[in-house]
Amino acid sequence: MKPQFRKTLIASSILSASAVITLPSFAQSGDEYAGLLEEIVVTARRRDEGLQDVPITVNAVSSEQIANLNIRHFEDLEGLVPGLTLSEDSLAPNASMRGVKYDTFASGNNATVEFYFNDAPYVSSSVIQAMFDVGQIEVLRGPQGTLRGRASPSGSITITSRDPSLNEFDGYVDVTATDANASNINAAVSIPIVEDVFAVRLAGFAEENDLYEVENLAGEESAYKGSGYRVTALFEPVDAFSAKAYYQKFEPEREPVYQVESAYRADPSKAPPAFSRDISASDRLGTSFRETNSQEHERLGLELSYEFAGQALKYVYADSKFSLERELSDESGDVTGAALGTNDPALIAAWYPVGQLTKTTQDSEAHELRLQSAEPLFGFMDYVVGAFKLDNIPDTFLLNPTLIENLDSGSYFVARTPITSINKAFEESYYGNLSFRLGETTELSVGGRYIEYREERLLDVGVILIGPGSVLGNDGKTTNYADIYSASLKHNFSDTIMGYVNYGTSWRGPAASIGDFSALKSANQLAFADTDPEESRSFEVGVRSEWMGGRLRLNGSLYKQSFDDYVYRAPGDGVYYNSYGVLRDPNTGAIIGVAPSVQTHNFISGVPIDVFGLELEAKYLANENLELGAQLSYSKGEIDSGVIPCNDLDGNGVPDAYVDGAPSVADIEAVNGGNFFLGGENVSSCVVDFRANDAPLWNATLTSDYSFEVAGFDGFVRGLWTFYGESKNDPINPLDDVDAYNLLNLFVGIADREVGWEVQLFAKNLFDTEEVLEREQFPGSVTYQQLSGGAVVNQVTLNSDYRQIQITKAREVGVNFRYTF
Repeated sequence: MKPQFRKTLIASSILSASAVITLPSFAQSGDEYAGLLEEIVVTARRRDEGLQDVPITVNAVSSEQIANLNIRHFEDLEGLVPGLTLSEDSLAPNASMRGVKYDTFASGNNATVEFYFNDAPYVSSSVIQAMFDVGQIEVLRGPQGTLRGRASPSGSITITSRDPSLNEFDGYVDVTATDANASNINAAVSIPIVEDVFAVRLAGFAEENDLYEVENLAGEESAYKGSGYRVTALFEPVDAFSAKAYYQKFEPEREPVYQVESAYRADPSKAPPAFSRDISASDRLGTSFRETNSQEHERLGLELSYEFAGQALKYVYADSKFSLERELSDESGDVTGAALGTNDPALIAAWYPVGQLTKTTQDSEAHELRLQSAEPLFGFMDYVVGAFKLDNIPDTFLLNPTLIENLDSGSYFVARTPITSINKAFEESYYGNLSFRLGETTELSVGGRYIEYREERLLDVGVILIGPGSVLGNDGKTTNYADIYSASLKHNFSDTIMGYVNYGTSWRGPAASIGDFSALKSANQLAFADTDPEESRSFEVGVRSEWMGGRLRLNGSLYKQSFDDYVYRAPGDGVYYNSYGVLRDPNTGAIIGVAPSVQTHNFISGVPIDVFGLELEAKYLANENLELGAQLSYSKGEIDSGVIPCNDLDGNGVPDAYVDGAPSVADIEAVNGGNFFLGGENVSSCVVDFRANDAPLWNATLTSDYSFEVAGFDGFVRGLWTFYGESKNDPINPLDDVDAYNLLNLFVGIADREVGWEVQLFAKNLFDTEEVLEREQFPGSVTYQQLSGGAVVNQVTLNSDYRQIQITKAREVGVNFRYTF
């Protein structure tokens, strides 16, 4: 029996063990059991509706589920919601689903999946940093934008914090400690100031952990430390009016070490390390020095609502601020050590003090005013009309280092190029949505949004490449206009079966990549620096049903979506290209030359994509003690003859699957028509047809919640099993294919519901499954330039014996205590 199949079998057995115990009695008296599955209320269409009545695919995660499954980090939701991929990256976290990938570095704040916190847009950089005192999370799949906020082609995720209680003092304390040096405490309290009129809720969290439990050869361990709070005030002087205001702030600090493995382990053509340690994925080791990353996130929000004559007028405001300071070392450890003949980290650091410093700030302000029906107009029509405005101003400054060896003096120095990038975005839109009840069983909804999107960009690398006075003659200002539409038809075939069809379009503003700081750019470089706006069209058909007197739910959907000018970003370290740099004397600052060097960059391009997928969901209440759930997602997105940036050193028009070390300037010139001054290209291009997302095609979850009485208390056993199908990840990289694997989380505990406490023991990744999820195509490298007579005469690249990887989180065993009052 294969180990993976054995684990799957064991996982399924654990999840269903309680069913084996209880099903015989249910079989004998099933017809007498009158329990119903809990009704889930969502606001996917801007009004409270039962989940089974909504004609789109929605996954709702309640605060109870978050507590029951000890979900402490936002990215842990992907184990509960199939097809959703979340990344808690130290610089650019993101979310993606339905067959296409969202890359923050390429698309900026124009996401494929938009986030909303308390009804107002929120950038992923802030959302995924912290999660505490959440009321409900809704994952809406498919094109969004005619009902809320911004246009997004793949869906949106709405997060709602808990409101203060107007009539009672209540709250909770939740404490978790694990064997992975992790601790988390979050708590909240509601205080009625004027009963039924005015109340305040205070909430906060503090956490420490070891991130992915990776340390480097110098003994530095990855570490995370974060804390934050939220203050919410609710004012309801009369039934028709309510006002809610909140302020939150949190400050995460990360010091990650990026994991590596010896390059030969995935590539037999490579030799084992000759100088440094042989490292496997299971060692969870890195060779680079630890990154430092400190952030601060603030948000002020306001929600006003007034109801009159069956109508509701609502205003939503949010002001979000975000700042980050990050220093990342490019040193590969073994490379410099081998050059110096030492393993001493202090000597290595002294010789190679090259780290890129990045400082980013972002200020975002959103306003939305909408009028909607609180009761159906004329007894058969619901409507929503509104206006939306978003100003987003990010500002990035970085020092890009270049190591230089002065052959005349025999010394080394670091030339640091100051780079400033500003990308202001201003969006205004007007939208409306109408729903018509055509008789007792049928509903037709139509909606649209008009969008005006403006950008102001500046890129200054010592020479202004984009913006006022640009050497390219570009003032950095663009304006785009777009319309999006949606239509849905749903029909209730019976009281328990509903079918629907949806059609929707979406739009995203133009994208730009930052990181190519060449002072002289070829035609391909310019073409791969930004894209035209993206357009997409989606068709979906689905069914929602209940059976067995409301104890069984079965839902499903099929969808197809097509994209034009979807933003493709070169994965991993990007592709090799010739970059012309301006060199300055470190003492005088004077320009001492312009010369090409080989660099890597994640260039972008706009490509056509076709997506097909399905989503299935089942929930079964076997009896009053046992509830089972299952979800499955399949999604495949493929680029259709798209032109992309690539490594093509053999010049055959096909992306190279393997490159043995960094190429030289001459190598790139040889396949691209010579150097820049002779009209040659600095970067290659290829035409491709391959996957548009690195997520698995198949994704599934099983959940089980079994309760029983033990010694006068409420006992429980809960399980969450997540299956990830095989994936080819980056189609160009033959080394990072991921086999199918599964993860099992198990929770057992007791509770006293009357008193309000609960204690649970848990094991996440119970079987300690180890699967390499990402493996970079090329080993690391260190590059420096040799200078003689004030001019660059050579570039030297030292290749590492290691390549960067990412592996599944190690098994985590812990205890959680929760007290609700």
